[in-house]
Amino acid sequence: MFNAFYLFPITLLLAGIFTSGISLQFLTRPVPAVRWFGILMIAIGEWAIGAGVELFNSDLESKLFWTFISYIGIVVLPPSYLIFCLKFTGKDSWLKRWHIFLLFFVPLISLIAVATNSYHLQYYSTLIIEKLGPLTILNIKGGLFYKIFITYFYILLVWGFIILLSAFRDASPIYKSQYRIILFGAVFPWFANLTYLLGYQPNNLDITPYAFTFSVLILAYGLRKYKIFELVPAGLNQAVEKMSDGIIILNENLMMSYFNKSVTTLFYKTKFKIGLSLISTLNDEELISIIKEGQINRKETKYFDSYYETTVTPLYDHNMHTGTVLIIRDITTEKMADFRLQQQAEELQKLNELKNKLFSVISHDLRSPMANIQNLIMMAKDNLINKEELWSLIPDLSKQVNETTELMTNLFSWSKMQIEEDKLYPESISLISFIEETIVKFRDRAAQKGITLQASFDEDVEAFCDKGSLELIFRNLISNAIKFCSKGDIISIEAYSRDGIIEISCIDSGVGIPLQIQNQLFNSLSVTTPGTLMETGSGFGLAISFEYAQRNFGKILVDSEVNVGSKFTLILPSAEKSRIKFAESV
Repeated sequence: MFNAFYLFPITLLLAGIFTSGISLQFLTRPVPAVRWFGILMIAIGEWAIGAGVELFNSDLESKLFWTFISYIGIVVLPPSYLIFCLKFTGKDSWLKRWHIFLLFFVPLISLIAVATNSYHLQYYSTLIIEKLGPLTILNIKGGLFYKIFITYFYILLVWGFIILLSAFRDASPIYKSQYRIILFGAVFPWFANLTYLLGYQPNNLDITPYAFTFSVLILAYGLRKYKIFELVPAGLNQAVEKMSDGIIILNENLMMSYFNKSVTTLFYKTKFKIGLSLISTLNDEELISIIKEGQINRKETKYFDSYYETTVTPLYDHNMHTGTVLIIRDITTEKMADFRLQQQAEELQKLNELKNKLFSVISHDLRSPMANIQNLIMMAKDNLINKEELWSLIPDLSKQVNETTELMTNLFSWSKMQIEEDKLYPESISLISFIEETIVKFRDRAAQKGITLQASFDEDVEAFCDKGSLELIFRNLISNAIKFCSKGDIISIEAYSRDGIIEISCIDSGVGIPLQIQNQLFNSLSVTTPGTLMETGSGFGLAISFEYAQRNFGKILVDSEVNVGSKFTLILPSAEKSRIKFAESV
């Protein structure tokens, strides 16, 4: 007849075989934490098998042999458990091979002490065989080595438990369920072993192997439901830490429970700390609002000079919101590329408009004077006009030729700037000499309209710039002033140097410029206005002048009032500063 006492060793044997069997699937995994868990399971299985077979034997020699077999598993268990905890939580950076050897040193000495106990009785000081129904159990009293090993055993178990507990406290919602299962599985064998050591287990039976087997069943449940080891925190942390994208994991109260190194790199001017609120850390109300919606979403943010895209992914556990994952990607390069494309599109549009403007100028402003000259030559050739009539047309013809020459000069300068072949050759220029030479060129043209052209300066001022640029600028400014002045008006050229800058002004008492037109003066597409004697223009002159001023590190300012006059001022750096700027630009 089957005795119920046999259930204990039989189930212990089956549990040991089952545990050892399923451990094989873990030993072949590539993740170190999983392999150490497999070693831990083999140790538990061997403990259970050795303890089960020992109960079936009645003689002391056989019992001691199988006790030694079970002890092979017992001594391997605590260091394996600690190493598993370190590997699983990713806190094994300090763990080297010689550390592992040291962890197994006390267990190895204990195993030798068990094997040689009959010579020194320092592991088991007393061994008594007691009857338990049809079975016999070994009642032992521990010696010095036994007490040392038991102390070491619990030190490692407590150490591992503290590591898991610490990791659970700081863990993101992704890992909470994993840690709960492992922590519960770790506590149960402690309780069983303590009751055995304190003598509270019935009939002095050690149910600790049962308890460890039960832990394995708990973990097997976790493997199925929570996929423990398919998402090992240590392995995932290493992968996340190497990501270029920033990862922030928040709990349900928007407190940061994890962030990788890339977050501190991306937001290098912001202090991040586990446990701080995201609200106080980033101060982004729009992002906080999106997170609170509890839906997957994206948001672009500018942080100082960089742009970021934040993907918001809420975490749920049984339909309960448990946290949020933020994935932050630096999109500055993409945004800059978009801006450049947009700028290029705008520049292309402007160039297209300039092209149309240029064709309009060539077809009308340039062709009309040339057609007039051609017609006049043909009429003179065919004797359709006499000598007196021809001479009467010469002033108008000269005026058209001057306007055409000025237009051609501006078009040539503009064309060279567009193809970036117009190099500057800066040199020292005496502004007194330059202004006097410029005024001489325009004095006759100004006199034809009854305009006074004069210069005013306190002392000679030296400028350092491209002389061709300066000539073009003031040729356009003076020509423009003459165009909009009438008989009796005055045009004055003034030059001053003060506070590290040079100011050269062209001041006229002409018709002035309306405010709405002033804003368009330096635009290549500005609408041209006929002069006081209906002089025409292309509208390119001031725009080209403005560009050449900028290329010489200067600018042109305008101050004008209708029926009062206009003041155009070219501002350049002092000669000393210009030399430095041109040297740096080479």
